[in-house]
Amino acid sequence: MKEINLMLIDDDPINLYIFNKITLKTGVPVKLKSCSNGKVALLELIQSLKHNKPLPDIIFVDISMPVLNGWEFLHLYEQLQITQDIPMFILTSSILPTDEDKAAQFKRIKGFIRKPISKEQLKELLESVLSDAKS
Repeated sequence: MKEINLMLIDDDPINLYIFNKITLKTGVPVKLKSCSNGKVALLELIQSLKHNKPLPDIIFVDISMPVLNGWEFLHLYEQLQITQDIPMFILTSSILPTDEDKAAQFKRIKGFIRKPISKEQLKELLESVLSDAKS
């Protein structure tokens, strides 16, 4: 089974820890790169492009973060010349319907998930990415 390159953009160390534990429990091989805010994630992506390193297969973005929040990250991400269709999911504790509406305006966003993500939900998303990669 192919290892999935997964990027999680979230500033909360507890959420990062929980997400990592859930990822391990899915049984799907994952290489997890965590970024503490959108700026760190953008720099990581730019370096990958610059040095021809593999990009993430899937990206989870929190909305509320310091330095560069999820919305700002998404706007700047769209300016990067990334041709690979990387599915992205908002992973947030927000319960605001306006946030869901705003997320739907970004073509790269494939879903809006409230924290914490369940093992079953994550496994389904990861397996979906794997099956899309095969076809």
